[in-house]
Amino acid sequence: MTSSYRLFLTLFFLFIVQNIYAQSNLDWELQSTNQQSVTLQTRAGEILTVVDFWATWCKPCIKAMPKLQKIYAQYQTKGVNFVGVSVDSPRNLSKVNPLDKSLGVRYPILLDPNSAFMNKMNVNSLPTLLILDAEGNELYRHQGFTRGDEQQIEDEIKKLLAKNAE
Repeated sequence: MTSSYRLFLTLFFLFIVQNIYAQSNLDWELQSTNQQSVTLQTRAGEILTVVDFWATWCKPCIKAMPKLQKIYAQYQTKGVNFVGVSVDSPRNLSKVNPLDKSLGVRYPILLDPNSAFMNKMNVNSLPTLLILDAEGNELYRHQGFTRGDEQQIEDEIKKLLAKNAE
């Protein structure tokens, strides 16, 4: 057996093993605000899943959430679901549910107090919004939030839905 053939077999084996053990971005299990374990897969949209990473102390996050709620209300029946992921520390978790209720947020809020999912998704700033396809692949990333960003996010959702319909 030649060394190039062995190298090929080794690389092929590593590729297969990596794909077998690769975890989908939707396979993650997090706690809901009512202390139930929930996988993102059960909250995923049929076509797209919007994941909004936020925290109670993040002012741009708080400005974004009511705008995202409006987009969620408009697209939830079109195969798009939203999931909020609070990355508040354990000592601030008691503030999450009252805040999302006061902002009128109706999409599910999950808790990531140790930032494990946030780190897995390479999120380094708040707010960060991701749009995932049905398999959990990241299609779009938006960091920060200023007035008018909601239109950019909605335009991206429209574009991705149109692309999916082709």
